[in-house]
Amino acid sequence: MAKITAIIFSRHPNANRIIIINDKYDLSYSIKDDEHDRRAAKYTHIPNVFPKSEDVFPGAADFNKLMANSGNKVRLQKLVKAQMQTQVGRVCGDIIYCGGETSTNLSTGVANGYYVFKHPEADTMMFSAYAKLRTENYTGPVVLDSEDTDVYVQASYVSHQVRGELFMKRKLALIDCHTMLPEEVANIIIPLHILTGSDHTSGFYGHRKKVILEKVMTDPEARELLEQVGESPVLDDKVRKYMTVLVLSHVYAESADVTCAQARASKWHKLKKKSMIRLPPDDDSLDLHVERTNYLTYCQLHYNLLEHPSPLAMAGKS
Repeated sequence: MAKITAIIFSRHPNANRIIIINDKYDLSYSIKDDEHDRRAAKYTHIPNVFPKSEDVFPGAADFNKLMANSGNKVRLQKLVKAQMQTQVGRVCGDIIYCGGETSTNLSTGVANGYYVFKHPEADTMMFSAYAKLRTENYTGPVVLDSEDTDVYVQASYVSHQVRGELFMKRKLALIDCHTMLPEEVANIIIPLHILTGSDHTSGFYGHRKKVILEKVMTDPEARELLEQVGESPVLDDKVRKYMTVLVLSHVYAESADVTCAQARASKWHKLKKKSMIRLPPDDDSLDLHVERTNYLTYCQLHYNLLEHPSPLAMAGKS
């Protein structure tokens, strides 16, 4: 565990406050669970591991395999927290350890209620903490350290919404989040990213995210279709129709006025090598996909909220 803490301190030697945000893997259900289960299906058996501070850190392949087990993630988080508590003297300011509804100042050992968020996802908690920093009149630069694409996407949006310098740490470089995307694209990048595949949603087979992004960046109509996604946690019928049009016309290049069934039939006749996985989704599958996209977009657009509505409570309300 000394390796993990050494990496954190070496990447941020001049930080005057470090806030560590953790996913809540001990929940009975999370919006990520289905997607995590799908990605972990290649692992036949993941043992429960009880790491010790003196253990050798596993290689990348073994580490990814172990982390497919949520219990292993929880135990690793606890061990890292304990190790960080022994190293607080290496930072001139505070180290805050956040685990959703609990938060502790490791420098003092006292519970810190200021950085408590009733979110199941570290992605949104990270930006809730950022919003808190700005509301307490902190005007200095803030650096986010994450390799998660979802965080990069949300950072590009938030940087245009909140005044202040926001950077992403990438290896040895700092990326200015405000310059990653033009504002008109940053405003719709969250729903576009979630719709085309994220930590929580599957992508459309054979349709690369970068290609779809390039289409949207040059198409004002496509951006307009995305602007109303996530305004409410309950999916409006009009927004549902807009998202269906976007998928069929801008992802699968079919006419905007066709149904999913018509688009599937059209694409089947065009395929030289017949393959069911290359067809557009059917009505029910696409409907569930856009429902989830709308809910997740709402959560990420409203990152400053201390508590998000339950996705289970949203079911059946649209």
